[in-house]
Amino acid sequence: MSNVNPTLLRSIDREIELCTKELTKFRDGLLDKPSYAFGWADNCVECAARLDVYRMVRHELEERSPDDVITMLTRDVMHAARWPARSSSQMSNLVSVYITAARIHAIDLLKGFVDD
Repeated sequence: MSNVNPTLLRSIDREIELCTKELTKFRDGLLDKPSYAFGWADNCVECAARLDVYRMVRHELEERSPDDVITMLTRDVMHAARWPARSSSQMSNLVSVYITAARIHAIDLLKGFVDD
């Protein structure tokens, strides 16, 4: 693992934990009252996107510096801005929007731990 600030790793782990808890709550609600759970699923779509992005960031930090991960995430955000999702699936487009937002959130978090 590259030399990564332990506080940064704890912050990432906290994001992963919070999203996992939210998705577990959704799963339990889905089994109990499916139509009600889907009616409020927007937050879970956001949490799913954040969970995927933060897991990826955590993994990338094992081999790359925070600066390198910021560069990678920035490239991905720019790509999403230039070529936004245009699927016939509304849910797929929504997930794409939330993934881009999660990448930006991760960039902001990482920037707080890099030297200028």
